[in-house]
Amino acid sequence: MITTAEGVSAWLDAGLRTIRITDNDGDPLVDPRFETDIGRTVFRGKRKIEDLDVPCAVLHEGDDSVLEHATGRIAKVKLGQRYILGGYAICDADNPNDMALTIIRDLKRMIFGSGKRDLNGQVYDVRYFGRAVGPRSDGSNIVFAIIEVEVEFVEDLTIPS
Repeated sequence: MITTAEGVSAWLDAGLRTIRITDNDGDPLVDPRFETDIGRTVFRGKRKIEDLDVPCAVLHEGDDSVLEHATGRIAKVKLGQRYILGGYAICDADNPNDMALTIIRDLKRMIFGSGKRDLNGQVYDVRYFGRAVGPRSDGSNIVFAIIEVEVEFVEDLTIPS
């Protein structure tokens, strides 16, 4: 089981990197699970994305909250840690929402594709909190979209993240 926010971030980063439809040489993958190439580059915490970075994915950590304290004198807590996962991709400038919805599908598939809400048994729960399509200037052929999730895990406070 993952027991730190850093561990969850590493798992999510690795998952985002699987969102590919081409290999590193640009050749199509045989039977890809996804519809975009946002996993080509993953940024952890980067807010300003340059046009040359696209396609790419971003991972932002939000606030955590204590959901439950361990009983007795044990220094463990169950945390709910928020994460925002997003993707930037080239789009049809007249119909950017088409690609934005494709990005959202890929992000959901990466997190919940196993049919379970536990990052393949690595955490207690993953809750979906919604999605958004980012604002952009008219005529731009780059779109971004995000989903927000909360991941529940137990952290040992004697070995903090």
